[in-house]
This record gives sequence, structure tokens and C-alpha cells, in this order.
Amino acid sequence: MRLATFNVENMFERPAAMNLPTWEQGEAVLQDFSNLNTLIAQPAYTPQIKTDILTILGRHPGLATQGVTEFIRLREVRGRLLRLPAGQPPEVAVNGRGEWVGWFELVKNQVNAVAIMNTARIVSIVDADILCVIEADDRTALKRFNETVVPQVGGTAYDHAMLIDGNDDRGRRDRPGRSPR
Repeated sequence: MRLATFNVENMFERPAAMNLPTWEQGEAVLQDFSNLNTLIAQPAYTPQIKTDILTILGRHPGLATQGVTEFIRLREVRGRLLRLPAGQPPEVAVNGRGEWVGWFELVKNQVNAVAIMNTARIVSIVDADILCVIEADDRTALKRFNETVVPQVGGTAYDHAMLIDGNDDRGRRDRPGRSPR
């Protein structure tokens, strides 16, 4: 029996912050993203938490005013995290997590098609009986990659695909992926 693991580095989409020229540049964005989500998860927003949120938002022009930058997006479902008073800087409009429903998410870019095909070629060459992949986008992408892309490069699709969702709130997806043929 051949068992293999492979980091697919996201199959079809990848956070834009992970496509920067250096890891340090992307790491700063991922850290801000993680810190924002940690701060907004607090039941009560102290003056210090509000200041910290606004400080991080200030490092990402447009995030406070338009709700999106090249790397991070603010999703608001109910209520508003921020208030934009005319002629004034943005303010945190709520006093805690219970007053609004929303989150920050990473903006994603499409992965280069050549990279996707090369990943499939490696999967095909390895020809493992069980292949565990890391950084699969989601179960739908994993299934489509397995059933569509792998056969396009002459590989054999696996009979089963299983995804275990990760718990990394920094936006990185480390996920075991595919089960036996």
C-alpha cells in the first residue's frame, strides 16, 4: 500500500495575501486578519479593543470606509461594526459581539491554471493508494479536482474524497484530503 501526503497550496483559489512577493508581507496581512477576528469575537468591546480594531483597519486603506481591500473584506450580516461620521474618522459603532453579526475574511485570487494542472500531474505520478492533501480549498474543489482535473492529465480519480475542515483562524487551510480508492 502506498500512502502519500501533498500540499496542494490551494487548488483553485488562494488568499491574495499569500501571493505577495515575500512571506513577510503576506504574514503581516494574515496576522492583522487573525487579530481582527480575535478582537471582534470578544463579548464586550472595551475602549482598548475598539482602538486596536481601528489601528489595524488603518493599516489597510479602504477596509473601514469601503469594507474591502486587496486582501481583507468585512462581511456584515446584521448591524454594523463601524460608523462613518461625516468629516470624522471611522468609529466602532457597537459595544460587543452580541450587537452585530459579521466577520472578516481573506480576499481570494484564482490560482494559475498551469499550477493546477501541474499539481494534478504530481498527484498522478505519485499514484498513491491513499493521498492526504493539505490546503484544499473546500470539499467541492477537492471533488472537482479529483474527478475532473486529475483524469485530464492521465491520472486515475480516487473513488472517495473526504475533507476535514481546519481550525486555523488566520485564513490558512491545513486539511487532510483524500481517502482510499
